[in-house]
Amino acid sequence: MERPGWVRLLSPARWRTSCLLLLWLLGTTGAGAQTVDTGVLGTVTDGSGALIPGAAVTVTNQATGVKGNIVSGSDGAFEVRYLTPGEYVMDVTLDGFKTERRTFQLRGSQLIRVDVQMSVGGQQETVEVVAAGQLIETQSGVTGNTVSARTITNLPLSGRNFTSLGNLTAGVVASGTQFRASGARGMYQQVSFDGVSALNNRGNNLFMYPSVDAVEEFKVQATNYTAEYGGHAGANVTLQLKSGTNALRGTVFEFYRNDALDARNYFSPAPNPKPQLERHQYGGVIGGPIKRGRTFFMASYEKTDDVREVVAQANVIPDAFKRGDFS
Repeated sequence: MERPGWVRLLSPARWRTSCLLLLWLLGTTGAGAQTVDTGVLGTVTDGSGALIPGAAVTVTNQATGVKGNIVSGSDGAFEVRYLTPGEYVMDVTLDGFKTERRTFQLRGSQLIRVDVQMSVGGQQETVEVVAAGQLIETQSGVTGNTVSARTITNLPLSGRNFTSLGNLTAGVVASGTQFRASGARGMYQQVSFDGVSALNNRGNNLFMYPSVDAVEEFKVQATNYTAEYGGHAGANVTLQLKSGTNALRGTVFEFYRNDALDARNYFSPAPNPKPQLERHQYGGVIGGPIKRGRTFFMASYEKTDDVREVVAQANVIPDAFKRGDFS
């Protein structure tokens, strides 16, 4: 029995390699867009202020269940890096002390400090503190702005283009395919999606535009960002795309515009017809688990059907000129 045509393109050795690669991908913990300066750090002390070494610190992403674990050092300090933005729960445990729990929101490229003071008691007792607002970042002097998914969804973005979000940051001008920050030219920008550069290296222009419904977080770092973002001296724009979670979720959308309420173009007076405009922008996003707590998927689709007429002025050669009469 003949094998399907697409199978015959692979030799037995390559077929086995492809299968092993697929199995490895399915078994790998979802990582995605991690940066060294996205994380939480702090110091563990007791009621008297004495440093506590050896305390187990576990940081859990509430949406995915992915955990980060570390033990406080001899100076009571801990750092959990390479995290993704989202809602987190941090548990600090040690024999002879109550379990301390902290709940907080972590933004992209944000390193926050959460100091923990433990109380004497049993581990089965839990002291929980929920951050009332966004924690202040004191670990760096970077200037910029972060826009969350909720804000992105609620803002009336013209054409639903994420680049418009750059204008929400002081000192940043976003237009066309470039971001200009603090007087630096657009040619010095850096734009990355999930940690991967999204620029055309020849012209340093942006050439990919994901659907705003697929964006989890948008951040512009204008000045004073760390050396890991080296290579460019202008605006540093990081886009965090949505990731699948332990729950299957999705959205569908359609945005429609036409010329019904448009004003007539000044250079197209009646009885000329008003220039036509009919724009459909539609698509959807879906994400969920492949292996709960480890591997996830997210897919996005968007299409724009745009029909429009544009009024333009042009010089036309008179018929007399065509006959050679230039009088």
